[in-house]
Amino acid sequence: FLAEAYTVYTLVGFFFQTLSLDRSTDDIPPDPNFTPSVDIFIPTYNEDVEILRRTATGALFVNYPNKKVYILDDGKRPEMKALADELGCG
Repeated sequence: FLAEAYTVYTLVGFFFQTLSLDRSTDDIPPDPNFTPSVDIFIPTYNEDVEILRRTATGALFVNYPNKKVYILDDGKRPEMKALADELGCG
């Protein structure tokens, strides 16, 4: 009985938590030309440089106007820094 009562209690609580009292909509439509900035992070630790070159190149070719690509190397390898500089990544 206690388990069933607890289930009903949480169901009622969930209903009231998800109940939205403000159902108004904005009168101003969103700007269709607005493109928020998107950051693409490529984390790496001891992966081969050629694998990361293909991954970073694919991320750079994502069809989105306002993006930045970052290679995040935990090993702080100089070849990763050179690859990021060569491809134009952060």
